[in-house]
Amino acid sequence: MQLLPRTQTTAAFAYTILFNGNEVGNFQTFTPNSTRTLTRIRALAQGGLAGETIEIMESITDHTISITALELYRKEVMEFMGYSNFASIEDLKDPVDIREIVTAPDGSERIIDYQSCKIATYTKGGISSAGNVITDTCTFWVTRVRRVK
Repeated sequence: MQLLPRTQTTAAFAYTILFNGNEVGNFQTFTPNSTRTLTRIRALAQGGLAGETIEIMESITDHTISITALELYRKEVMEFMGYSNFASIEDLKDPVDIREIVTAPDGSERIIDYQSCKIATYTKGGISSAGNVITDTCTFWVTRVRRVK
């Protein structure tokens, strides 16, 4: 009995990221993440249920986006994202809106808006005496996530 289907098809997706409406096309990774704390509600001493989980309650969800990109042709990644003359994240006061557009092979789209994102961390990496690849990694805290389509 064969459990896995055999296919001869490779699915390719087109991925577009917009920062405040401007397309950014040089990301190596784009990683949205949602986390929340879960708390077990346990039974008190009542019959045979003492200490057992009765319910699991969720707390508020935190959303972040982590982005990694190569620096290209003397233009820093932050410039590609619309931050000109970038020196430090302490200078970045205004939030950005990030739109993720995924186009499936059949032409259908999934669009998700990450609203009012503020940069939380910025890391420059990959710098070494033997290499010439510089990567920048940024993490944004996201205020709201909305599926548009």
